[in-house]
Amino acid sequence: MPSSQERINRPLLNKIRKGFFLIGSIGLLLTLVVVAKIEVSSIKSRIALEMKTASQTLSGIIKKHIFHRDHEIKEMLASIDPNLSKQAVIAILETMLPKSLPGDCYYALDGNGTLVYISKASYRPYLGLRLSVKGYFKEGRISPIHQSFFSIRTVITVLYPMKNGWLLLVDKDLGDLVPIASEVRIPGLQGLATLFILMRSGTIVYHPDWALMRSRANLLLDMYNIEGPDAYGLIHYKYGGIHYLAFRSAMKVPKGWVFYAAIPEAQVNRQVAVKVFPILTFISLLFLVFWLILHNFVKEQVVKPIQMIAHQVSSISPESLGERLPDELAHGIGELAMIVDAINRFLQSIVEYQARLSQSEELFRTVTEFTADWSFWLGPDGSFKYVSPVCEEITGYTAGEFMARPELMTEIVHPDDRWIYADHMDSSRMKREEPHEPMEYRIIRKDGQVRWIRHICRGVFGQDGSFLGSRGNNIDITDLKKAMLAVERERNLLAVTLSSIGDGVIATNTEGEVILINRAAEKLTGWTSKEAVGRPVGQVFSIINEDTGEHVKNPVEKVLETGKVVGLANNTILISRDGTKRAIADSGAPIVDKDGVLHGVVLVFRDVTEERMVEAEKQKLEKLESLGVLAGGIAHDFNNLLTAILGNIALSKMRLDSSSPIYPFLTRAEHAATAAQSLTQQLLTFSKGGAPIRTVTSLGDIIEETARFSIRGSNVRAKFEISPELWAANVDPNQISQVIQNLVINADQAMPDGGMITIKAENVMVQRPGPLGLKPGPYVAISVIDQGHGIEKNILPKIFDPYFSTKEGGSGLGLATTHSIVKRHDGAIEIESTPGRGSRFTVYLPAVPGAPTTRSERVELSAENREVRGGRILVMDDEEAIRSLTIDVLKMLGYEAVSVSNGEEAIRVYKRAMEEGRPFDAVIMDLTIAGGMGGEEAAKKIREIDPETKIIVSSGYSSSAVMSQYRLHGFDAALPKPYNINQLREVLLEVLGKGHGSGKSA
Repeated sequence: MPSSQERINRPLLNKIRKGFFLIGSIGLLLTLVVVAKIEVSSIKSRIALEMKTASQTLSGIIKKHIFHRDHEIKEMLASIDPNLSKQAVIAILETMLPKSLPGDCYYALDGNGTLVYISKASYRPYLGLRLSVKGYFKEGRISPIHQSFFSIRTVITVLYPMKNGWLLLVDKDLGDLVPIASEVRIPGLQGLATLFILMRSGTIVYHPDWALMRSRANLLLDMYNIEGPDAYGLIHYKYGGIHYLAFRSAMKVPKGWVFYAAIPEAQVNRQVAVKVFPILTFISLLFLVFWLILHNFVKEQVVKPIQMIAHQVSSISPESLGERLPDELAHGIGELAMIVDAINRFLQSIVEYQARLSQSEELFRTVTEFTADWSFWLGPDGSFKYVSPVCEEITGYTAGEFMARPELMTEIVHPDDRWIYADHMDSSRMKREEPHEPMEYRIIRKDGQVRWIRHICRGVFGQDGSFLGSRGNNIDITDLKKAMLAVERERNLLAVTLSSIGDGVIATNTEGEVILINRAAEKLTGWTSKEAVGRPVGQVFSIINEDTGEHVKNPVEKVLETGKVVGLANNTILISRDGTKRAIADSGAPIVDKDGVLHGVVLVFRDVTEERMVEAEKQKLEKLESLGVLAGGIAHDFNNLLTAILGNIALSKMRLDSSSPIYPFLTRAEHAATAAQSLTQQLLTFSKGGAPIRTVTSLGDIIEETARFSIRGSNVRAKFEISPELWAANVDPNQISQVIQNLVINADQAMPDGGMITIKAENVMVQRPGPLGLKPGPYVAISVIDQGHGIEKNILPKIFDPYFSTKEGGSGLGLATTHSIVKRHDGAIEIESTPGRGSRFTVYLPAVPGAPTTRSERVELSAENREVRGGRILVMDDEEAIRSLTIDVLKMLGYEAVSVSNGEEAIRVYKRAMEEGRPFDAVIMDLTIAGGMGGEEAAKKIREIDPETKIIVSSGYSSSAVMSQYRLHGFDAALPKPYNINQLREVLLEVLGKGHGSGKSA
């Protein structure tokens, strides 16, 4: 049974023994490897050298054999006269050729390849045979190995050209090489190495095995896994299942022959083993002796002193910490003396540490017990090692309760927050070495109150890295949380307010950097809140002067300088991030606290681009309406004059024969008056009069027919893109036709050199009010696009003004009339134009999707109805010329006519006629009477007297829709001024009807 001292000593001795054994084994193994490598290198170098020497020797022997008597043969052939006869040359060859080796055979071929001489008598039957030998000598004077032409022997042939064009050839029997080459030996490898010669292709030239050589086999085909040469110049291959080392070298003569000297690798390894084994045995014995000596030395000089020091240290107790270890334990060894001294100093430091630890424990207890934070130490097993007394103030539970029941820490967590606490604890257990993120959760005190806790913890580790648990700190943040929630509510309220308002809001600090931007401002500037915050406000809120295009000083700078509210100029343009320009309004104001300290600036702004466009459109309409009143008045008076002019001309023509010289002048005057009538009609349409007579109409045919008619005879072409699903529109077909005509003529005039006018019609749904003033709903959009010279930007705002025209001789009423008609239809007109590229006019008209459409039909009177039937007509007009003309025309048409100047007189005359029994068949009334009762009021009074009367309204213009909707205002027909005799007759026939006689009683 080993003693305790032996148990203490055994581990150190074992480790030393194991260390020595491991080091010795590694050293011995390395020694063996090095010695083996040296011997292998030596043996292989010697083998390679001996094989190389044998190669050179054999090469010389073969060269001597092949070129036996070569010099004598060349001299003999040089002495033969080329002019000698064939028999003379053959005689010389038979007598002068040197004596050959037993296996050699001389033969000569003439210029035709015919065999003319052979040295061996047994082969002379072959004389006269034609031989082709040129293929053998492509690479020199020596042929490849082949079978003799005359026997089954394996030969090579040496070539000697002759002056007379003959060839002298010498067959060398390779069998003669066997006894010659077999005399070559390799010292040290006697009986182990094999020498052989191969052609480059692998065919055997020489091999000790005569049968193998005679077969002319390709030996390379049986030599596998050829590798090398290695560092010694040796190659490796496998033949017949045996691995060989070989030296290989190409022979200079003959070219293409390769010398091999091969030896089995097992023979080489055997030689290595014989050389290495004695050396290794000696080294192993030497190592064993060295290991025993070193082991005993270390045991006596190192292990025993360490054992004594260890025994002395193990006997130290807490009471003897102040005692020193004896210095003689070091046995005079410097390193052990240092260990003894270090132990003594360590014992002294423990004593000092214990004193400091007592002070630290006292300090720790003082700090933890008198702090407002609840501190604790949770061990690795989940039990508490320490809980500060403050826990009772925060939770209502004592430290002892937590120490006794660690699960109490989880139980007091609010049920809604337990998942947060559980996730945190799981994360803390998995990531012990990483700092843990602070956590906030609620607890329920012992008295039922809910408190907010901020929890911080981290792992505790010993000096050896062992996990000792978690150190935690809990802080009551209930009051702070309430304050933060109040601030958050205020912030959310502010954010919702800012996001809800339509104006853009940007707040900056005193450095002019953006600190807040609402959604409206993001949309207007093109910068998101994330991108804008922290940037200079001038970069986000970039403004320029609309008139000059120069950058305007940012209002934030002005507010920071003055501390006052600053308004933006009316012509300020905001450039968004994508380059979009918007007109903006409003101001910047300082942000100050209750003490008047400036903390920044707030900008409040809004997009007024659409407002400005709407206001401009409104001003344009007001201007057009003002001009319309004037134009309407002029047109009314002018129409009265034209009515008188056209009527009198017509009466004059009726009283004249068409052959009269005056007749053409009256006709030209009538044409001029008719042209003036067209002009007044445009004035009426432009004015407040000319209200549209609306019907639900299909616009496709109207657009195409009007456009084609408008460009008839022009050098432009029209292309129509009209949607097959085009909605109907509630419009006046005649007025819309005039709109199309004006726009197409305008496009035609814009292209004097010809071109293409594209006319599009499509359905459009307007979703929200825009700058054109269109109400949301369905519309038909009609576009007229030309390729003309376009309109300059500065002219665009004026093109709808009356009498404004850029064309020579233009009246300026076409586009003004168009604008008036479209507006009167509750529509809008839009223009886009690029100078040099053309213009696009787009008209929007209210649509009636899915409604059936109608076409206005003209009442055609039959020939019978066109005959004059007679009757009494009352004419009311304030113009004497009109009254006189109308009376004359009516009389010519066969009617009895009475005229009055105002409504009051018309009522009296009509009433008197009724009383006399001579009522009027129809009444023609002027709608507007200067200074008296007009037609609309007088018509009502007359209807009270006679509900069956036929009343025709006549006017040059109207401020209401009476002319367009005459039936709604108590009239049976309308007769617009100016009118001619035919128009008057047609209206009367339509109103009075077929079979009418003189007077209602007739």
